Amino acid sequence: MIKLNMSSIKAGMRLAKSIHSTDGKLLIDAGVPLKDSYIDKLNNLGIEDVFIDFNQATDGELYDVFFYDTKREMIKLVEDSLNNTNICSKFDINQLKKLINRLIENLSENQGTMVYLTDIRNIDAYTFGHSINVCVFALMMGIVLNLNSQDLLDLGIGALLHDIGKIVVSQNVLNKPGRLDNYEFEEIKTHSLHGYAIINSIAGVSEETCFVVRDHHERYNGTGYPNGLKGDNIHLFPRIVAICDVYDALTSNRVYKNKIAPHFAIEYLISMGNHEFDYELVKIFVKHITVYPVGTLVRFNTGEAAEIIENNEGCPTRPVVSVKYDQYGNLLKGNRVIDLTKHLYINIEKII
Repeated sequence: MIKLNMSSIKAGMRLAKSIHSTDGKLLIDAGVPLKDSYIDKLNNLGIEDVFIDFNQATDGELYDVFFYDTKREMIKLVEDSLNNTNICSKFDINQLKKLINRLIENLSENQGTMVYLTDIRNIDAYTFGHSINVCVFALMMGIVLNLNSQDLLDLGIGALLHDIGKIVVSQNVLNKPGRLDNYEFEEIKTHSLHGYAIINSIAGVSEETCFVVRDHHERYNGTGYPNGLKGDNIHLFPRIVAICDVYDALTSNRVYKNKIAPHFAIEYLISMGNHEFDYELVKIFVKHITVYPVGTLVRFNTGEAAEIIENNEGCPTRPVVSVKYDQYGNLLKGNRVIDLTKHLYINIEKII
């Protein structure tokens, strides 16, 4: 199974993984040979990558930590909430708690699985898909930290609603394709306090959840906003969400920037450890995130191309690979397996 960008998809290729819409509807089933009309439909829906059978055989399905039903319900709840100007009176916090608890149970039962969510936002509008990704990443970290069930629930709600204050910010500013001027950036920064005011007015929301919404842009070295908090003066929960938020934002396409490769985002987080982010938390995140899902095809600095066959826990940017093509693009015979932690002169340059 190989993950390919839609620009590389040709008619006749067979899907290794089914594709669903955000409401859970099956779009194209696994095993179906793609037609030009199917490819056009996927492109029109904004899907960027799909999993394709390699040599007409899959390498085994990747475990998806996110049930489609839960995903669909959470997207609907977040979308309705962020589009509702009277959110305090309309928000169903009890339903959200049920969905978060369902997700916690799913993640807790599969702690040995590193989280990969590279295709979770395929069809989602950025805000909704981003909020759910941040929630899943944050809960993964909370489980590793052995937080109790109430803390996990408070963390999950805060992570899911961390950007809720953006309903107050001008859509022209939020969706501006170019660089923000100082006035516009100051308006963007108000979403933290707006969000805090909104979430603090919803009955049944904990103080810890409110901290996440208010402080997820605070930075470990005191350079963040809205209050310039520093180090352990920032509550643990927003310190967790800050890492998850930045990683998902860096690896997502936005109106004003293109996404960067996951390994560059990981390197950025590591470089900012104990500067912008709590380095102990960065290490936990890096250890449990899958930068390259099994089946992804990548190109090396040597010009060769290889398929990811195993991830090295704690070193996500240097997986175990099976070299498939030489530097000239010729398909290789045999099975040359390389552990990139033992071949430091070989670097992954791009996902094909």
